[in-house]
Amino acid sequence: MSVSVEKLEKNIVALEVTVEAEKFVLAVKQAAKTLAKKVNVPGFRKGKAPRQMVELHVGKEALYDEALDHLIGPAYAEAVVESGIDPVDRPAVDLVQIEEGKDLIFKAK
Repeated sequence: MSVSVEKLEKNIVALEVTVEAEKFVLAVKQAAKTLAKKVNVPGFRKGKAPRQMVELHVGKEALYDEALDHLIGPAYAEAVVESGIDPVDRPAVDLVQIEEGKDLIFKAK
């Protein structure tokens, strides 16, 4: 993981965080398992549908949303420690790059 820090104003800092593609792929696989337990995919028992069927049933966006829910929080916490800043509020997160097989990049202000 890499972090770049950009000071915007007196008290405002933007962190650009890059998460390795391998971690993002693992998060997507875990998200597919989690979603498979929550949805009914015709022809499969709950929790037993393969990832491709889950993705067809719920959509790639839902799969990525679930993966990001589990990935961004810990990545942001690690970035804060690595950069040495002391946040006073929750960040606004903007996704810069989200594509399977490539690094996940997001900005937190």
